[in-house]
Amino acid sequence: MRFFRAWILFALALSASTARLSAQSTTGTIRGHVIDAQNLPLPGVTVTVTSTNLQGTRTAITSENGDYIVTLLPSGTYTVAFELSGFQRQQRSVALAPTQDVPVEVTMGPAALSEEVQVVGRAADVLTQTAQVATNFKQDLVSTLATNRDLNAYLLLAPAVHPTGPSGGYSISGSVSFENLFMVNGVTVNENLRGQAYELYIEDAVQETTIATAGVSAEYGRFSGGVVNVVTKSGGNLFAGSLRETLFNDKWRTLTPFEDRSIAADPLHKEVRLDKVVPTHEYTFGGPVLKDRIWFFTAGRIQTQSEGRALAGTNIAYPYERPTRRYEAKGTYSANSSHRFQGNYIKINDKEVNGTFSRTTSMDLRSLYNREQPQDLVSVNYSGVLRSNLFVEGLFSRRHFSFIGTGAPTTDLIEGTLMIDNARGLRFWSPTFCGVCDPRIATTRSSTARPRTSCRPAAAVRTTSPSAATASTIGGSPTTISRAAITASTTPARSSAAAATTRWSTRSRSMTTRRSSNTTRFRSPASARTSAPTRRSPTIHGASTPA
Repeated sequence: MRFFRAWILFALALSASTARLSAQSTTGTIRGHVIDAQNLPLPGVTVTVTSTNLQGTRTAITSENGDYIVTLLPSGTYTVAFELSGFQRQQRSVALAPTQDVPVEVTMGPAALSEEVQVVGRAADVLTQTAQVATNFKQDLVSTLATNRDLNAYLLLAPAVHPTGPSGGYSISGSVSFENLFMVNGVTVNENLRGQAYELYIEDAVQETTIATAGVSAEYGRFSGGVVNVVTKSGGNLFAGSLRETLFNDKWRTLTPFEDRSIAADPLHKEVRLDKVVPTHEYTFGGPVLKDRIWFFTAGRIQTQSEGRALAGTNIAYPYERPTRRYEAKGTYSANSSHRFQGNYIKINDKEVNGTFSRTTSMDLRSLYNREQPQDLVSVNYSGVLRSNLFVEGLFSRRHFSFIGTGAPTTDLIEGTLMIDNARGLRFWSPTFCGVCDPRIATTRSSTARPRTSCRPAAAVRTTSPSAATASTIGGSPTTISRAAITASTTPARSSAAAATTRWSTRSRSMTTRRSSNTTRFRSPASARTSAPTRRSPTIHGASTPA
C-alpha cells in the first residue's frame, strides 16, 4: 500500500510538470563520494545538509560504494557534515545555485585528537565543478554596485552576453536575441514578439540570478542561446525586511553640450525636462509562521514616473506619466524535511498617460493615448523525496498579460484613421493600432510552452495628397471614405503601390495581397453611398493558401 501511494504521488507530480511545459526546476543537487585514508569507499556515513534557506535538515546515508545524493535543494549556502563512528567528523561549506549539481568528495580519517581551524571565505560567482557554464549573481552584490538593480544589470555583468540585438536585445554566446530563455522562479517570462523578458519581479525581492551560457541541462527547451533564471526570496526562520526610498527628478538630468546648442539655435526646440521629484517606494518583509514549517514573504514597489517629452517633427512638449504598482507574495510549507510546497503570486499594474507607439515618429497630440498593461504570474511547486532513490518535483504556472487601450480610442472611419507622412516617416491624426477592439485580440495568456497572441493587422488605404500621407483603417476591407469634396488620384505608374491591403494568416503565415484601382476618391456626405474599389488584377497568394 505504501508503495502504491508513492507511485500515485509520482504520477500526479509528473502530470503537473508535463502539463505546463513553460516551467522548469529551480532547485539544486549536492552529491559525492566518501572514502577512507586507503581510498576505500565508506558505506553508512551520515551526510547532513543544513542551510538558512532550507526548512529543517536533510540527511542521506552513503551506499555500499560510498556514494550519496541530496537533491531538490533550494539555492543558497549549505553546510554539509559527514559523520561515522570511529572516524573524524568532516564538514564542508558549499554555495548552491539554481539547477546546479555540486560534487562534494570527502576523505575521512580515523578519529583522533586534532586542532580545528575554520576558514571563512566567499565562493566565486562562476559555477565550478559542473559541466554547465554559468555565472551566479547574488542580490547583495548587484545592489552594492552602481546599477539600476534590474535584470539588465545582471545580464551586463555576465560574460558572453552582449546587448547587440534589435532594440538592445541580448545575444548570449553569439545567438540571435530572441533565442534565449528568461525565467522567474522557473517560469518562462519571455514576451512572444522579440523574445525578451517581462519585468515580473521586484528588484529588492530578487535573491539571485543565474545566467547559463553553455552546457545547459537537457530539461530546458525553446532556446539556442542562454538561460537566465531569476529566483526571488522565500522568507526564513528569522523575521527580516527592507525599505528603500529612491528619489528622481527629470531636471537633475544634465543636458549634453549638443542639446544646449540645439535648444539655443532652434526656437521650436523647447526645454522639456520637468522639475518634479518622483519617489519610488520599495519594501520587502518575510519570516516564519511556524519555524521550519511555514514561511512567508511579501514585497512591493510603487512608482509614478514623470518626465517631459516632445513630439517628433513639431517639437510640441507634453508631459508623460507611468504609474506602476508591483506586488509579490510567496509562501513555503514543509510537512517534514523531505516534502516542500511553495506558492508564488506576482501582480503588476502598469499604466501610461500620454503614451505613443513611437516617440521618434509621432508628430501630433492626437497620436497619444492612455493605456494599461496588467500582468500577473501564479506558480505552485512541489518537491519531495519518496525514497532514497525516488525523487519527485512538479510545477504548475499560469501567466497573463494584456494590452488595454493601446491605440485609437474609436473605430470611426475618419477619427480612427492613422495618417503617415511617407516623405519623413512620421505618423499623425490617430494612434497606431486599435484601442477599443475585441480585448481578446490584444491579450496573451500563457500556461503552456509558448504564449500565442491573436492579432489582426489594419487594412490600409494609400493616397497621394500634397503631404504624401497614408490613411490606415482598423480592420476591414479597403473602401472609399466619405468626406467633404476631396478627391485624390494616383498615376498609373503608382497603381501597384496605391490602395494596397495586406491580410496575414496566422496558421500558414502566408500573405494575400489585393490591389485596388489606381484611383481612390473621398466622397462627400451628400453622395450617401460607399463604393468598393475595383480590382485591377487577380488575387496574388504567397507560398501557401491561407487557412
